Amino acid sequence: MSQNTVKELFSFIEQSPTCFHAVDTMEKALKKEGYEQLYEGEKWQLMSGGKYYAIRGGASLIAFRMPSKEAVGFQIMSSHSDSPMFKIKQNPEIDVEGHYVKLNVEKYGGLINGAWFDRPLSIAGRLVVKTETGVKSVLLDAKRDLCMIPNLAIHLDHDRNKGYTYENQKDMLPIYAEKGTTGDFLKDMAGYAKVSDSDVLDYDLFVYNKKIQKKHKATKTNLILHRS
Repeated sequence: MSQNTVKELFSFIEQSPTCFHAVDTMEKALKKEGYEQLYEGEKWQLMSGGKYYAIRGGASLIAFRMPSKEAVGFQIMSSHSDSPMFKIKQNPEIDVEGHYVKLNVEKYGGLINGAWFDRPLSIAGRLVVKTETGVKSVLLDAKRDLCMIPNLAIHLDHDRNKGYTYENQKDMLPIYAEKGTTGDFLKDMAGYAKVSDSDVLDYDLFVYNKKIQKKHKATKTNLILHRS
């Protein structure tokens, strides 16, 4: 694999933290190559040699080229547009005895739970927003360290290294903010998407692994805490 291919792959991954971003990234690449968008609710007029794509639900995409002469065969390639991560539930903020705020999440896909501990995590996905002309989806990627799933300090469980079965609703809830900030989550997300929180009707948001930034700015979360 050439270095350019590797760079393009990492660039794609960096721009595509969720399936919605992956589809958006692919759509931009297809448009650059002259592909025309088709819509499932309309009749398709396909031309010889034409290049087309269609999107379903903002989360899946199909692209194809029409042959310019009689076809003798075809090739099909397919791939996931999503990846295993934690999906944020509705009304996710959990106040922990007035000390800090956790986010209520659920497992999405086949996760290796242990790989998620003590890492800087960000949030990305889409907001469903009302407008004067109807409803639209707005992509969101905070692109900064916002939360962390802290591992249990070893002095609280000396047998941890002998094996442990993680409970998603107990062990895998990320710390998001300091005490007294319950109710800020949706406002924060709307701010990253540059929309009003009062216009947000719904969302599909995920916690994802964010690479460590060279210049780290303080966030609401103390990222060196261990659960106790």
